[in-house]
Amino acid sequence: MKISFPRRTVAIIATVGAFAAIGVGSASASSTMPASNPSDYSGLNKTATAQVFNVTISGSKLQGAAFTQTVNNNLMGGMGATVSVKKAVQDGMVTYQTITVTPTKVGQVTSTITNAFATLSGGNYGSAVIRSTVLNQAGTSYSVKLWFDQQGTDPSVNLKFYLYHS
Repeated sequence: MKISFPRRTVAIIATVGAFAAIGVGSASASSTMPASNPSDYSGLNKTATAQVFNVTISGSKLQGAAFTQTVNNNLMGGMGATVSVKKAVQDGMVTYQTITVTPTKVGQVTSTITNAFATLSGGNYGSAVIRSTVLNQAGTSYSVKLWFDQQGTDPSVNLKFYLYHS
């Protein structure tokens, strides 16, 4: 079957337009990448502008009463943070708990949290789940929300966060 010139021209223009739309879509998709490489916290750690903290909260301490724990780098005018574990709240078969990390102010030094991570280790599979983690935009707090099942041994919560002199 022979296709007329106007129909062939319309088909070619439509094909070129489709390829152009695909090109624009893939170009805009790549623009969501970070503008620069992430900060090298180990380099900042050497200059004492940033400090890495690792805190482990034992699974046996979780699902109980509220408590706080303070960590610092033991330097004069140094950096530190308070780790607050709220009292566990039970709702049916699920227990909820929140852990919050806030930088402490030492003398004139104020620190901000620049990055933070939370993981679970040990315990029984599925006995606890990290439901959410939030680092607020100003870097003044980091919170971890946990859900616990009523069965098994609770895992430990491992927190790793970076404080930066501001």
